[in-house]
Amino acid sequence: MGETHEGICGAHQGGRKICWLIRRYGYFWPTMMKDCIDYSKGCEACQRHSPIQQAPSVPMNPVVKPWTFRGWAMDFIGKIYPASS
Repeated sequence: MGETHEGICGAHQGGRKICWLIRRYGYFWPTMMKDCIDYSKGCEACQRHSPIQQAPSVPMNPVVKPWTFRGWAMDFIGKIYPASS
């Protein structure tokens, strides 16, 4: 799995692609898909350079103002397509 994941040029293939390539080379075992996906998710280089940020969830903290109506906020959005009722 490691050689298939990293490749000759450091391709760092995803889990499904690793599974497909290993099957293409003639190997098979019952938990192959799960093992390949787990292996690719555990790659430190892939996690570091991935475009998807995997930030841990944190609880939201409310902003408490000392006086009533001390701060105001509004969210602006553009026209909604399709128009809703």
